[in-house]
Amino acid sequence: MMNKKGWLRIMEALRNPGSLKLNLLSDKKGWLRIMEAFTGVLIIAAVLFFQLKNIAPSSQQEILLTEGTLLREIAENTSMRMFVLSSAFGESTGGNILENYIRERIPSGYDVKIKICTLEDPCLVSRKNVFAQDTIITSSSDVYTPRKVKIFMWEK
Repeated sequence: MMNKKGWLRIMEALRNPGSLKLNLLSDKKGWLRIMEAFTGVLIIAAVLFFQLKNIAPSSQQEILLTEGTLLREIAENTSMRMFVLSSAFGESTGGNILENYIRERIPSGYDVKIKICTLEDPCLVSRKNVFAQDTIITSSSDVYTPRKVKIFMWEK
């Protein structure tokens, strides 16, 4: 509840707005509460900022980043490009240069499947929760047989 003095100040301010002189330093309790609230918000914001900064990337981001890196390396490596351009369409079987290269570089706890497809083929795999990325290998100086290399990766 507001006391009589407070009501008189409000009434005087309404009648004559210029007569109300705010003495901000005289109301120390109000300023103290404002500063406490502001400081509390700053502390909470700082803690959240530093905690969110330290959160490790999710497994989804890790898989997609790994797939993108592997595809870029395949596209830039001449021997792997030639292998892709000369191989048959379909699922890559174990023991070849491409399969070995990818299996050596994926993090433990993940499984991978590689497909070499035509450009029009959607290259699907029948699994759930699979992350897939692809790249197109178009040609070398001798051969023009564009192929799509698609990597499917999932957690074991």
